[in-house]
Amino acid sequence: MDSSHLSRFIYFADDNFGTNNVGALIGFIVGLVLLCLLSFFTTLCEVAYRESSPTKLRYAYRKSAGRLAFKLVEKKDMVVMCNRLLDVLCTIAIVIVAIYLGLLTIGSNWLVILMAVLVAFFVAIVLGEVIPSTIAQQRPERCAVIMSYPMAIIFYLFYPLTFIFYEFTKLLKKWFHIQETADVSEKELKVLASDAYREGSIEKEEHDLVLNSLNFDDKTIERIMVPVRNFSAVNTEMTIDKICKLFEETNYSRLPVFDEKTKKFIGILHQKDFYELMISNKGQGEISSIIKPALFMDYKTNCSKALKRFQALRQHIAFVRKDGIVIGLITIEDLLEELVGDIEDEYDAEDLEKEAAEKLQARSDKADAQEVDRRREEFKDSVILTGPEDEGDNDESPIDDSVNDDSNDA
Repeated sequence: MDSSHLSRFIYFADDNFGTNNVGALIGFIVGLVLLCLLSFFTTLCEVAYRESSPTKLRYAYRKSAGRLAFKLVEKKDMVVMCNRLLDVLCTIAIVIVAIYLGLLTIGSNWLVILMAVLVAFFVAIVLGEVIPSTIAQQRPERCAVIMSYPMAIIFYLFYPLTFIFYEFTKLLKKWFHIQETADVSEKELKVLASDAYREGSIEKEEHDLVLNSLNFDDKTIERIMVPVRNFSAVNTEMTIDKICKLFEETNYSRLPVFDEKTKKFIGILHQKDFYELMISNKGQGEISSIIKPALFMDYKTNCSKALKRFQALRQHIAFVRKDGIVIGLITIEDLLEELVGDIEDEYDAEDLEKEAAEKLQARSDKADAQEVDRRREEFKDSVILTGPEDEGDNDESPIDDSVNDDSNDA
């Protein structure tokens, strides 16, 4: 805008309104206040609906206003876009009205225009950004519920304009390959769980369960499997008695079966099927008829996929393979223990009691041995200290006896 255009603009303002036109002045002041309030409202709604949690709105606010706020939060992107557009329009209007107020009250010169623009931006930033943002960040859900009805009206009034800008924004993101990011990342969720545990909001078990659940998908079954060298297996050349003894020793309900001829694991033998075979055929049945097909998984399979596969196939045990060779065994119990911690059954409890009893007995035996050694050393020390006196007494006793005998003879 050159100087001639600016002069005609200022002359138009002075000619139509005049510096002493009180009615126009009051009208512009009222308009400026309303624009500031509208800017305050749009920023407050933008921050409130952007920061609100749908879960909190769903369960904490069950009234009609809460349900309406929840519906608006579900359309969070478009609601935020609508408020941003209104905020920009309000800021532009505040600057224009401030310039007119400056021209009406002070006069028409460059300094007035500059001062009006600076004051307008200050008011727009403080009243339209800083204060409402601070309020909405402290109680976003509460602010969203309070502003739900007016926000719904404004949203649907400006829906066509909002829809155009929203679709245009999506198109730009697609052109520039901008990916949408989650509101809360996995790392942030772990930090929130740790903070909640430190503040006492959740128990240690709940904290561990959250962290284990988040880490569950990152682990592979190779990290939690039982290596081949550490588990027992039924050999196809074993007799019925040896297999029965193996079930009794391990207390397992299922055992892997190893084919001695092919040198491969061929399936799983269930304890229930084995004993039913023994009872029905009096120990003369064929073991191969009750061997269940084996389930094989690659060692790089993550824990969540392995658990889903167990559930889909209704299996409890699987072999872990690497390059076609079985390197370990994985059970559904191993996967569940990664989530909830160690799971002990009655046999584990018996083993723990037996182990504790053995440790206690060993500790008792060690204490008894130490006590015997201590007393032996005390006895040796007492013998060394009292030995010479005892010998002296023994040497004097014959002399005394001989003296007594001489006196009696006299």
